[in-house]
Amino acid sequence: MTVLETIRARILSGELASGDWLKDSVLATELGTSRAPVREALERLVQSGLVTKTLNRPYRVVTIDAAALSELRLLRFADESAAIIHVVLNCTPLAALEAPLAEMERLTVAGAGWVSLVDVDLEFHRALVAATGLPRLLSRFDGITDQIRAWLGGIEVPPIVAGTQLQRHVELRDTLVACQAAQDVRPAIRLWEAHLLGDHRASAFWGDESR
Repeated sequence: MTVLETIRARILSGELASGDWLKDSVLATELGTSRAPVREALERLVQSGLVTKTLNRPYRVVTIDAAALSELRLLRFADESAAIIHVVLNCTPLAALEAPLAEMERLTVAGAGWVSLVDVDLEFHRALVAATGLPRLLSRFDGITDQIRAWLGGIEVPPIVAGTQLQRHVELRDTLVACQAAQDVRPAIRLWEAHLLGDHRASAFWGDESR
C-alpha cells in the first residue's frame, strides 16, 4: 500500500484513534520512508476530512462530535439522493450492488459482528454513487463516508441493527429497480431518507444527545 493508503487504513481501523496526534517524523520512521511523502499523505487526508491541522500544531485524527456527525449524514444523504436521481432517470445498470449484497448475506449467515458489516454496508452505498460515473460526486462521497466510517467502527450497536442490515439493503436495491421501471425517483428518495436519516435519528446508537 502507499503511504496514504496505509495511514488511512490505520485511521479507519481505529489503530489511530479519534484525537490522536500524527507526527510526520514518527510516522515516517514507522513506515520506513521520508517525511515528505508522509506530509503529502497527511495533507490529502486533511482534504478528505479524516485529519485536521492547525497552525503550529501537529496533524491530528479528526474528532467527530454529534454536530459534525449530523452534518455528515445530511451531506451523505444529499450525495446519495443525487446518485438516485441520476441512476433512476438514466436507467443505469445496478449490477454493482449485487456483490456487496452477496457479501452482506455471507456475513449475516456467519454471524459476523458490526465492524465487518460496516465495511460492506458502505461498499453498497459507494457502489450506487460510483454507478453514476460522476467522479467529482464520488470523490466528495468518499471523503464524507471515510469520516462516518471512522466513527462507526468505534461504537457498539444493538444486535437487531446488525441483524436487519441485509433485509434493509435488499429493500433499497429492489426499490431502485422499481423506480427505474416507473421512472419515478420519489419512493427511493423517501426510503433512503428513512434509512440514512430517520431511522438513525430514532436509534440510540446515533446519539440522543444530537436531538
